[in-house]
Amino acid sequence: MAAAGIITEYNPLHMGHVHLMAEARRLLGPETGILCVMSGNYVQRGDFAVAGKHARAAAAVRSGADLVLELPVPWALSSAEGFAAGAVEILKATGAVSHLVFGSEGGDAAPLVRCAEALCSGAFPEALREELKKGDSFPAARQRALLGLVPEGDALSRPNDTLGVEYCKALRGSGIQPVAVLRRGAAHDGADVGDGIASASAIRALLRQGEEEAALGLCAPAMAEAYPTGPSPPCPLFSWWIARQMPGYFFSYSSAMTAVSSFAEPSSTIKISTSSPPSRRDSMQCLI
Repeated sequence: MAAAGIITEYNPLHMGHVHLMAEARRLLGPETGILCVMSGNYVQRGDFAVAGKHARAAAAVRSGADLVLELPVPWALSSAEGFAAGAVEILKATGAVSHLVFGSEGGDAAPLVRCAEALCSGAFPEALREELKKGDSFPAARQRALLGLVPEGDALSRPNDTLGVEYCKALRGSGIQPVAVLRRGAAHDGADVGDGIASASAIRALLRQGEEEAALGLCAPAMAEAYPTGPSPPCPLFSWWIARQMPGYFFSYSSAMTAVSSFAEPSSTIKISTSSPPSRRDSMQCLI
């Protein structure tokens, strides 16, 4: 039985994320387990998450995920390369994941794999040095150097494909297969709502503007339910009260590895022990 890894922030969880989980099961089989590696209370760019990690993890489980593992802060706050490398190491350490599924502007993993191989080749450092001599920024020089090696190098001009290339780099030699799913809805950081799906950036912008109803209407239903409403707590960007009410939904890396290592076969089925009501606990079966 396949198990698909998804690396994410869910800041917040929206319908594009739900679509990605559904596509993973459509492509790999309806019984595919979904194992997410998710940033905790701090996300890329050094920002606070719009809701606490327990609330976002619970929303992910209710939206189709089977297990959520925390990406530790040093990697959650890192560059795309560090973010990808840290998260892939966690997926590899489980010994359970056969595929890494991610959104992509191109929707094809093959050119991203070729870009990753070129970036790791012996020819790339010299090509990059030559481009840096021209005085442009590092990202621009890096993209031009890559384009000089493979025609697909323009992938670095697209946010999701850029991260996909970093995933493919981190996956080299792991046996985990990359699966790129064509991104639906608004573009990354886009302000519009395409195909009924808004970007996480657009939803966060609405929340900052006080348009909570509009923002939550664009989230996955489970995320909208988990989002803290009413009087603001002392630190409004953290839903501490939700975290207190929903203990056990979120596995730390160390506790997850303990659970995974207790099973000899990757196809074993485990249940997460939580103090949540039985209906929630029963839904938290994870296939790893």
